[in-house]
Amino acid sequence: MRSKRESRKFICIIQYTIIILHLLALTGCQSGYKGQEVIIEGEGTFPPEAAGVWKTDKGNWEIEFRKDGSIVSAVIPLGNMRLYPGKVKKFPIPKYEGKGIFEPGLWRVFYDTATRELTVVLAVDHFYQDVGPDSLEGDQTNILSGTLDLEAGEWLANVFTKGKIEALIWDGWTLIDRKVLTDEPEPVQRDPVLLQKQP
Repeated sequence: MRSKRESRKFICIIQYTIIILHLLALTGCQSGYKGQEVIIEGEGTFPPEAAGVWKTDKGNWEIEFRKDGSIVSAVIPLGNMRLYPGKVKKFPIPKYEGKGIFEPGLWRVFYDTATRELTVVLAVDHFYQDVGPDSLEGDQTNILSGTLDLEAGEWLANVFTKGKIEALIWDGWTLIDRKVLTDEPEPVQRDPVLLQKQP
């Protein structure tokens, strides 16, 4: 018999699997923009009034959509970094005489015209960032899924993440240790977030 914690994890995995299988199984409008695809289920298109910037109050989530549903850019909590689909982001960190690099994977947008269910998959296939004398390295995939309320200009999204993050311990220029901070090969459900359409 499963514990409550195991049951919640099992439900999360099922929900995540359903979302991904739905995305992969459908055929629809494919975005012409590099590093992403847009899939529309049902009659019609991505609602043009949904184009623009959607963000949370704290600003740790932000996604800008084009009128066809493709993504211009996104800010994710990992590093609170603005990323662009299909574009590797490299930047110096003068404070630590270090550097950072974020490599997006394939981003996906799925929209169901009948239910207004919007699902966004934001994959970071690899990232590295110096933090003080040490570094962080890993990968992370974020999935946001929920019903789009165009009248209220709100999108209450369930959030799932998976990936692995390690701390790299350095002695000067010599790597002496790796410590696993998170290792989540299966999706983990986080607190839902409310994104609001910006004027």
